[in-house]
Amino acid sequence: MLIGKRIINQLCSLASKGVELGKIFILNVLSARSLGAEDFGTLSFIISVATVMGVITEFRVQDVMIKRISMGENESKIITNAICICLSFSTIGFLITTLFSCITDINISWKNYLALYSVIFIASSLKVFKYAFIANRNNIANCAVEVTSLIASLGFYLLFFSEELTINSYIYIRIFDAAMVSTLGFVMYKIAYKFKLTKPSLVNIRSIIVESGPLVLSGFVVILLQKIDQIMIKYMLGNYELGIYSSAANIITVFSIAPMLISQTNSPAIFRLTEGSVEYRKTRMKYIRNIAFLGLAMSFILLGASKYIINILYGEAYAEAETILKISFLTPFIIALGAASSQIIIADNNSGIVFYKSIMALILGATLNFILIPLMGIEGAAISTLLAMLLSNVASNIFIKKYKYIWHLQCDAILLKDSK
Repeated sequence: MLIGKRIINQLCSLASKGVELGKIFILNVLSARSLGAEDFGTLSFIISVATVMGVITEFRVQDVMIKRISMGENESKIITNAICICLSFSTIGFLITTLFSCITDINISWKNYLALYSVIFIASSLKVFKYAFIANRNNIANCAVEVTSLIASLGFYLLFFSEELTINSYIYIRIFDAAMVSTLGFVMYKIAYKFKLTKPSLVNIRSIIVESGPLVLSGFVVILLQKIDQIMIKYMLGNYELGIYSSAANIITVFSIAPMLISQTNSPAIFRLTEGSVEYRKTRMKYIRNIAFLGLAMSFILLGASKYIINILYGEAYAEAETILKISFLTPFIIALGAASSQIIIADNNSGIVFYKSIMALILGATLNFILIPLMGIEGAAISTLLAMLLSNVASNIFIKKYKYIWHLQCDAILLKDSK
């Protein structure tokens, strides 16, 4: 790909993810102001639980899809099989959540909200086409999908919910947006690449599930690691404190997404290299270095903005969240290192035990939360989460022999050492 086209592709990738996250972020801010910290805490808890479940219901086929398409495998077959996997797991997730709501105490409102929210699992099933666009380095199409969905969702919001945002209306808007993205992605991909559904192959479906399995386990534990603080805050401190904490967590997510996205967008470059090639190590170090320094830049921007951004977006009612931002400002940098390393692990087919890293961090995070939340409140949760993520994304590579080479790559990239 020519340099100009590569830059345009990356800019469109950032714009696409910016619009995607922007929709959710603005909706969260509006909801926080409308609901107040108590009810916003309830909504945040529902989203946290659904996010953890979502890793399983989409079965995280995106990384395997991008890798296989980048390596030249038949796109129609890969996409068809991925759709079958996502539809199957998302439907099972929806049914389990609904059954859970029906057989438990109906007076516990968050369970009913969660059952309604789980419709988004099915609505998101066709998002596989977004990842197919990424594999084809066509993020212009993804950008068009997100912008069109934004316009449609804005119309949906203004038509039905502009007077008042409730937890129910928030959920309806999110489901509508997910369905729009899935539908538009399918239509645009079909037009651009003459896509046709093929007959599903049980052998290939099994192959994708087996290859994705460790990534799903790892992703599940990683998301649980990211959300365990919010879940524990709800039960140890209450919804009000969770609402305050979640306002900061939403901002941290926005600042962390750029390095995660660029790591995925640039991953085809490392997937195409073989170990014997001259550019093999040099390309990998440059790949990690670029993403790491992008994450570091986002961390310092977050630190500089922490004094003002909470009051500007959420209002004085959420002012306590400023401390959380200052404690957690290095999160984008740590996530950047982990995101780049994960793509290299996938390229090397070394993902079989990757979930060990996340399990180690989850145990540390849960233990620290249990100790520090009663002592320090939500600040303790922020410290616990930061240390656990540092273990998951960086320090665990020291202790797991199979990933020690990742630790050396990370150190060499950050310390600006020349590749050999």
